[in-house]
Amino acid sequence: MDECFGSNAVTKLEDFCEGCDDIYLYGAGEFGELFFDVLRDICSIDVKGFIVTEVKRSSKKGVPIYDRDTFFEKIYKGSCKIILSVRDEIAREILPFIPPEAKILQLDSWEIQYLQRVYFNNFIRKNNISKELLDLINANGTYYIELVRYINNIVNKNGNSLKYFVPINLRRFDRMDISKEEIFDIKNTAIVLQGPIRYENDFTVDTMIWYRKHYPNVTIIISTWKGECRDGFIEKCEKYNISIIESEKPVNEGVMHVNYQLLSSLRGIESVMDNCEIKYVLKCRTDQRIMKPDFLIYFRDLVKHYPLTKKCKCLEERIVVGGCSRIPFDIRDFYMFGNKGDIYKLFNIPYDDNIRLQNHSRWGIIHKIRGKAETEIEGYIEKEEKGAVLDDKEKRRKERFLRSLYKIYNPEMYIYRTFYKKYIGVIDGVEHAYKKLLCNYLVVADSDVLQIYWDKYENSRYNYVGFGGYYYWLKLMDNMELGENS
Repeated sequence: MDECFGSNAVTKLEDFCEGCDDIYLYGAGEFGELFFDVLRDICSIDVKGFIVTEVKRSSKKGVPIYDRDTFFEKIYKGSCKIILSVRDEIAREILPFIPPEAKILQLDSWEIQYLQRVYFNNFIRKNNISKELLDLINANGTYYIELVRYINNIVNKNGNSLKYFVPINLRRFDRMDISKEEIFDIKNTAIVLQGPIRYENDFTVDTMIWYRKHYPNVTIIISTWKGECRDGFIEKCEKYNISIIESEKPVNEGVMHVNYQLLSSLRGIESVMDNCEIKYVLKCRTDQRIMKPDFLIYFRDLVKHYPLTKKCKCLEERIVVGGCSRIPFDIRDFYMFGNKGDIYKLFNIPYDDNIRLQNHSRWGIIHKIRGKAETEIEGYIEKEEKGAVLDDKEKRRKERFLRSLYKIYNPEMYIYRTFYKKYIGVIDGVEHAYKKLLCNYLVVADSDVLQIYWDKYENSRYNYVGFGGYYYWLKLMDNMELGENS
């Protein structure tokens, strides 16, 4: 990140808070902690409390946490000033619920990133670990997960919390020498990164640079929404020969924005369909990063090692996916790799038009019902996998919960079951169709081998080995071989 971007963040905080004794932070998560500590340790400003949409604990950092309604009904007064300490997308959701006369400060993502840098530098200086840390950062071959473990060891010894100051871009990919053994001459593949741009910690920028460094000849496409791309981001894309596709969001967002994913993914894939030099497409997300350098070779080898059976005619080759569970059609949407025509089919499906599931106010209830159903179904399936026979009551309960899940699906379920119905056939039995899809048309990759990092979760790789990775899929393959007409 260039030094000029966001470098006025501390000054903006100090100017906003000047002369006010009633400073509150809206958001008590990782950014809330960041703002609190910067205000206290660097600006010498006290925070009176946190505001959250839903209270899960009564206090944090020694100050109270208020739910939004209670705060604005009983605590709020004209002298209060509120700093939004949440991500941009959350800020957009909460702003309509804040009184229009309230004094509010919202920093942009560059400014928040600058605060992270300021506080991180302050931390390592105070704890006398800067030399050790910088030596590790500059060491070639140091992967993110090793850096996380190292810093956490230091932090734990000092009794401090640094969980939100281990940004993945501490390993600066655009300043790192990659060995010749880690550069791969692949030309027949396109990488489509789909979704909103993650500006925090330069996440999307560093991800596309990371991919470009290892694969100088692949086509890389960012498929996002109009208004997402800032000038600095566009310049970086031009520098590294990365294409940008900006689309208008569909009016109908679908359950949990599934229609957004369908549209932006399809636009990226369509852009290479007429390119005869490109055979494969990897569709991945702008908020995730695959750390394994030779990941495209890994995907390609999986496709070659597990060919389609002759009876399976709707695809050219199997599609590689990122995980699966026992719940029918609950297949992870982290990444999909395969023949470009096959990946095109996967996303060339009708939009979700279930208005009931698109009601944001019902999502909490829907999640609760779905969680109960998933727990019950997994219990019954696990029991069957161990050789037990369900009694009549258990069979009825299992069937009832399966029907319930079919009605309150998530985006992944919608994509894969709609793809199945359009290109494979009628779903007569949900479990049978799901296993047929897994065993005959897909390959489940091992996300732990790929070293997946998901920016949605704090400082952890998000893998699905236990959830249903490669070995779970192999077990299914051993137990069930299904032809297209079975």
